[in-house]
Amino acid sequence: MDKFEKMEELKIAMMRKVIYREEMPAEIYGIVKESFEGVLNRYNNMACNNLSIQEYMQGNLEYIKFYINENLGEKRKEAQMEQVQDIVRRIEGNLEDIETLENDKNRQEGYREEINQIDSKNQEMTANIITAMEETLKDVQSRQNRILDSNGFSMDRIEQINQNVQDFIRYYVSRNQEKIYEVLEKDSDSLKEELLSEYEQYLLQNLSERRANEQQNEEEQEEKTKREEFIERLDAGISLEEQKDFSEKQTNELEKERKNEEQENSISSLDENVII
Repeated sequence: MDKFEKMEELKIAMMRKVIYREEMPAEIYGIVKESFEGVLNRYNNMACNNLSIQEYMQGNLEYIKFYINENLGEKRKEAQMEQVQDIVRRIEGNLEDIETLENDKNRQEGYREEINQIDSKNQEMTANIITAMEETLKDVQSRQNRILDSNGFSMDRIEQINQNVQDFIRYYVSRNQEKIYEVLEKDSDSLKEELLSEYEQYLLQNLSERRANEQQNEEEQEEKTKREEFIERLDAGISLEEQKDFSEKQTNELEKERKNEEQENSISSLDENVII
């Protein structure tokens, strides 16, 4: 596999890490769902729970989950994808300098740092999730107030219920804002680790191939040197009989080396079978 094919594999592997990732961690939806359950519990405790508000809350819950997934989650993935594409393009731009890259620790470390610095917009996402959750729960409050009013609840009682739920929303948002951010950060760190793993495998593959080529070149050079020495000895002005003896001696030595290698390989193979 040539360097362009290996680069294409790296590009595809890193892109897939982003493309096939969930738009948002499942914990985020759990936090949002818990906020709705908390409001419903307040309505239960204040004896004003009813089927209409339950159905309305369920609809709002489905809406906010869809909004977080399709809107906020997609924006987050787009930001991640753009940065990964930029990093891959820079690596690809140095492809002709790959031999230097494998030995250039500073450049390698630079790409690792770029991967580690990928910004998933987690602070922005946290603020947007919190805002969406607050607005959706306040919409539930407004709906419940109208339902309670139509059911004959007094204005004082409705205000008391409304204030109780409002206090819960304020408390819940304050308590979970940092948690939401931490969940997003953990998810981002996981993505970075996966991207780094792909990059390290790419470097290792290139390094292994380069070492194999270097070893092959060394062996070819050694064989070439032996042949040149052999020819020089033949052309050294010695008699035909001496040339014949020397040629036979060199041939026997090469054959002996070949048999020794075969024997060592055979013993090595037997040792591996015994270990297995």
